[in-house]
Amino acid sequence: RTEQLGPDLDQFEVLSGGGSFELASGASHTMSLAFAPLRLGRSGGQLGFFYDGLSVPAVLQLFGEGLQGLVFIPDNAAAPGEQRPLELRLSRPLTADLAGSVSGFRARLRFNASILQPQNSALNSAVNGSEHLLSIESGFDVGGDLLFTTPVLAMLGNAETTEIEILDFSWLDAEGQTLATNMLRRNGNFRIEHLCRQGGTRLFDSHSGAVGLIQLGPSPAVTTMLLEYGLVEAGHSELRIIDSFGRQVRQLFASDVYPGRYTLEIDTDGLSAGSYFLLLRTPTQYFTRQFEIIR
Repeated sequence: RTEQLGPDLDQFEVLSGGGSFELASGASHTMSLAFAPLRLGRSGGQLGFFYDGLSVPAVLQLFGEGLQGLVFIPDNAAAPGEQRPLELRLSRPLTADLAGSVSGFRARLRFNASILQPQNSALNSAVNGSEHLLSIESGFDVGGDLLFTTPVLAMLGNAETTEIEILDFSWLDAEGQTLATNMLRRNGNFRIEHLCRQGGTRLFDSHSGAVGLIQLGPSPAVTTMLLEYGLVEAGHSELRIIDSFGRQVRQLFASDVYPGRYTLEIDTDGLSAGSYFLLLRTPTQYFTRQFEIIR
């Protein structure tokens, strides 16, 4: 039988022909081995052959030169209206020799634009149809494994999950030139949570506090109120004030909107003292909030 003895058990792998087998005198046996580098630098392992006889086991020395590392995006999930970090990470920190040469990196990411929206407006990003392309060029802490992070907003869109693809990745030297090292890439997945289906329409559990009419005050109000509200769908939305008899007394907006969190100052001049309701209608949801006006 054969057995991997280490010290490196992560990067060396027996693909076929391992385990137990019988071998007659003068016969041969074929094995397939692979070296899949997860980090840079030279590494070694051993493959032991155990048999009935002296000098057991016979040991085959394995060596590999890790010219590649692994860069990956962790999986994540959120309900519509919630924010989560989109991270780009290394499987392990850089080795000392490479860390001395690297000053930054360049990467391009792609994901579904209808369900994820980056919240940092300074990023170099573009939407092409249903695809969001994010271009990153940045320095980083060479002693750590986190390369990049930015908040993204989860939204209702045309899918429930999206793959976050790493289209390309390269290290940069101090002059901004690409270093000749290849990196393995592992894409991430982002999933929209708390979805339900009623009448064939995909909805969501809106009790997380991240969407709809989030905060309204002061109540009772005298002259003005401040409303904080969150939207997770692109499309036509309306915000109205309704009196206690169900009559519309004011329309605050009715237009196509983009997902995000907003604040709005509401002028209550012209409204009599009494009870009112704010009504927010989005493409798939209704939200209401009662408030009082005093004079």
